[in-house]
Amino acid sequence: SKTIDWVACDQTETDVVRRPTGGGAIYHDRHGDISYSIVAPAGQLPDDLTESYALLCEPLFDAMERVGIEAGFAEEPVAPLHEPACYLRGIDPAHDVVAADGRKLSGNAQYRQRDAVIQHGSLTYERRVERHLEVFEADLDPERFRKRVTSVREQAVVDRGAMVDALEAALQEWAGAE
Repeated sequence: SKTIDWVACDQTETDVVRRPTGGGAIYHDRHGDISYSIVAPAGQLPDDLTESYALLCEPLFDAMERVGIEAGFAEEPVAPLHEPACYLRGIDPAHDVVAADGRKLSGNAQYRQRDAVIQHGSLTYERRVERHLEVFEADLDPERFRKRVTSVREQAVVDRGAMVDALEAALQEWAGAE
């Protein structure tokens, strides 16, 4: 069985988390990152992984559209800048979401076990470039990170609460949940 590995980074409520779904380590903080998870019966999802990502990312795309962000899956693979950090790994058109300007906005990963599928997604609300690079000990010029990764806050005039509300509403409508 897989476990979630995490390391507390400091006293300012930031964490690095390795998701059991894979996809690389994620830098989390209480403001800059919005995460979601979807658990579904495997029999209700396409067997094809790319099709499954497309279906499970529908509410994410809907939420971004609601706040005025144009986004979609990456069109082409992009080489990694630094492993194992999710936002610095290679960009994969199957599950990495980019804004209209081509910069990464969200990473997603799936794990299938027995009759269930779990998908975790990370949506960057606000970039914390220097802190992100420091946590992963990435010897990169911060400008390379800025050219690679964008944020909700950079793409639209929306506060964090409104973005969370849009994502929650989109997930509820998509799943038919109350």
